[in-house]
Amino acid sequence: MGLSAESIGKILKRCPNIISYRVEEKLRHTAEYFHSMGVNVAVLLHRCPQTFGLSIEANLKPMTEFFLGRGYSIEEVGIMISRYGALYTFSLAENLIPKWEFFLTMDYSKEELVKFPQYFGYSLEERTKPSPIGPKTTHFWGPVFNWSIPIAAFVDTKKPPEMISGNMTAVMCVYSAMFMRFAWMVQPRNLHLLVCHVSNETVQLYQLSRWIKARGSLQQEKEEQAKGQ
Repeated sequence: MGLSAESIGKILKRCPNIISYRVEEKLRHTAEYFHSMGVNVAVLLHRCPQTFGLSIEANLKPMTEFFLGRGYSIEEVGIMISRYGALYTFSLAENLIPKWEFFLTMDYSKEELVKFPQYFGYSLEERTKPSPIGPKTTHFWGPVFNWSIPIAAFVDTKKPPEMISGNMTAVMCVYSAMFMRFAWMVQPRNLHLLVCHVSNETVQLYQLSRWIKARGSLQQEKEEQAKGQ
């Protein structure tokens, strides 16, 4: 497999029992099974030697069939194992199935699990189920502090239009338009941030219209004065 003596030492530290596995009856068959899925067996053995202690019939094949039955190709399953060697060490009934069912409630495509199979290693109660836009996240506090922008803009509506900066107001319109799109496209969608920037966009557009009208009135006054002279 091309493993160095140092790598073999780390494997034995992580899984001392591996030395008791029969090469022909256990290790070779497991290695061939993963190799048929496109997995780099040497890397998998180094990262998660515990996987080689699992039964092909009782553990590995049911796991593979689980993912194949949910629309993944054998190549995609191999990629998931390569990226997260511990994936097949989890219980199918107690871990993968409940987390898969919860995953379906989120607005993600199933390809995301190919990119990040480590999802199955997170605790549902402590890491996964807590809201990703809840009060313990920047997805919550970011919009909270962003509300200072539309509030300040609303206060400015009471001021004379001559005090409005057309350039700055236009920049704020573009800024909020970009963040409105971000809030809608990000997964999960951040509706709090979206409402914040919709509010700011509305106020900024109103301010921009006041500035344009004021500029038009000022220009008209100058033209009338020029005619009077």
